[in-house]
Amino acid sequence: MAELPRGVPYIEILAPAGTSAKVEDLQTRLDLIGAHGWIVRGDDGTMEHSAVPMQPLRGNLDRIQVYRQTPIAPGEPMNLGAQLTVELAMQTGAHLAGLGVYGVYAWGLLAIEDIRWLYGLMLLDWIYNPRLDERGELIESDDPVVAESAVPKKVMAFAELWTPERSAQLASKLPEGAMQEVESHQVLSLLGPGGSFDPRFWQSVALQMGIDAVRSWAAEKFGTAVEGAEPVGQPKGASAPPSPPSSSSAMSPGAGAGGTGVPAADLASVKVTPPDGLTPLQRARLEAERRTAEAAERGAEEVEEVEEEIEGGAVQWLDTSIGPVLWFPSERFDAALVRDLRTGSTDGLGRSERPSGEVLERWMENGAAFATEVSSMARLMLDNVPVYRAVWDEKSEGFEGFSSLLCQLPRVSQVRAFLVPEREDRRRRILVCSDLSLTGDELLTKSG
Repeated sequence: MAELPRGVPYIEILAPAGTSAKVEDLQTRLDLIGAHGWIVRGDDGTMEHSAVPMQPLRGNLDRIQVYRQTPIAPGEPMNLGAQLTVELAMQTGAHLAGLGVYGVYAWGLLAIEDIRWLYGLMLLDWIYNPRLDERGELIESDDPVVAESAVPKKVMAFAELWTPERSAQLASKLPEGAMQEVESHQVLSLLGPGGSFDPRFWQSVALQMGIDAVRSWAAEKFGTAVEGAEPVGQPKGASAPPSPPSSSSAMSPGAGAGGTGVPAADLASVKVTPPDGLTPLQRARLEAERRTAEAAERGAEEVEEVEEEIEGGAVQWLDTSIGPVLWFPSERFDAALVRDLRTGSTDGLGRSERPSGEVLERWMENGAAFATEVSSMARLMLDNVPVYRAVWDEKSEGFEGFSSLLCQLPRVSQVRAFLVPEREDRRRRILVCSDLSLTGDELLTKSG
């Protein structure tokens, strides 16, 4: 089971010994928060034989991987993966949780307990990079035996390099504000605009900072001259990661630990014309009229079907000052269901939850607004980083009597979030709505 499917988004977790016993609990947690299609697996003893080994950084820690079953598409946002990475890091007390794409040796977001884990990952990039020797210098030979012979020497050097003192030196070189405090962890986001994954961001950082640290150590130990040396793979004078590619750019293949990378692919803009020539709104109206006509024909002979109890509670069509708003109980929220409903399909709803044709039509004409409750601030994103209390306090604003934040609900849309404070007669809640004009007081009242 060592290898994951190439090209799938995945989260690598190094956690304290004994954490692997919680794999089933973590899977249940993912299912409850709507992370469908993500699988949790613990190490069966074969993970270190994969294309992405974590020794010697791992030591005796438990290793857990959380991966999505479907590969990532070029330009696809990884906001949900970023949110899951931070949540899982805090739930497991992980020393390290990193979000990446399997087969590409690069990280899009890292949640770390201490800065030395970031330094350790950079050293792993060096250890398993076949182009670099034990002193951080370029290997001129194309003979794979030469590269393989350097790995044991790099592993032996790892203990001298991975120290608290050298980690602190690395921390002093990080740009101010690069690391964000999220409760018990520090988060470094290397995702591009909109949450896109570009492996060049990590590779550039690792080359500039990690290899510089290796060469400095080699200069101290062996007297190797490093003055004026440029990071391997970087043009002279380069000092910053490349500009993020557009959403239609090809994904660059990764370098490093055994991966050939995700094959490049171009995304063409394709306009699909429905075979019936109808818009989603027109199709929804016709469907509603058809159901009404069928019910009228059955008349008194129609026998109502007994619907099973809906797990997680039923959705509600709230009648608000801005028009119909679809309310999802927290455990029922599903981004795919929202997208289907916005096309006019109500197949994902139970019989008792389906609106009349008139309500559905008004809902779609008014922007198809939805609202729900999230379990924590970390379920929301702002500037490609999960929201936490310090960010909320800094970025939020007063809106009609509530503390409010304009942010992103991953995989869905921009939302306005409301922090409902705890009182004697109610618990603390975080409500969100895709219509930015609906007030928190009305949303709280209507949703109950």
